[in-house]
Amino acid sequence: MKKTLKITLIVIAVIIVSVIGLITYAVVKELQIESKLNDIVLDLANQEVIDMTIETTGDYAKVEKMIKTNYQDFYDLVNKTINEYGNPIISNCLSASNYVKDGPEFINTRKELENLKIKRQELNEQMLAIVSSDEVDNNIKRYKLDDYYGDLYKKYVYGLELIIEDVIKEDKAFNDSIDVVVEILDFLQVEKDHWTVEGEHIIFDDQSLLDKYNWLVDKICIDCNTDESLLNL
Repeated sequence: MKKTLKITLIVIAVIIVSVIGLITYAVVKELQIESKLNDIVLDLANQEVIDMTIETTGDYAKVEKMIKTNYQDFYDLVNKTINEYGNPIISNCLSASNYVKDGPEFINTRKELENLKIKRQELNEQMLAIVSSDEVDNNIKRYKLDDYYGDLYKKYVYGLELIIEDVIKEDKAFNDSIDVVVEILDFLQVEKDHWTVEGEHIIFDDQSLLDKYNWLVDKICIDCNTDESLLNL
């Protein structure tokens, strides 16, 4: 009887140890997957084209797919902002050819600049929509994530939200530059009888007007890549 009891206890102990081992293995495996996902998400901030290959498993894979999609949507909007509504428009507005074509009232140029500000604002709002609480909650429901994985996803989204906020802050400098361009156009319209265009340069008949023009051009942020030919007067 004692021998039987001893054997039974040994069997139970073996089972307990095995279960603990399996639980420990599962926990370690989960931690490894989450660590890998953390590394993946950290690297997303350094990419412009997101590799949508899913490298994790289970609910982690769902989180990975969602946050990668969020980043790709964000980068698509950034590229659209740069390529369609970016710095070249400002440079074109201040080009000698545009002065000849649309000056001295610059009616079309003013409309283009106003449209530029509106479009960039719309793109900024679309960026913010990616990380809005409603969008995040909808994603969590769509993928049926429990609280743990939902909170993990929210943590990653918060990191993207900080990036988007920085992008929008930088956009304020761009808008400030647009305002300076409008100021330049106003100046050229008022002084329309005192300047002409020769080749790629604008020529003033008064040094003080040239100085004022150069001062206004210098107010435009360096990052706006204003046509340098305008600065070599």
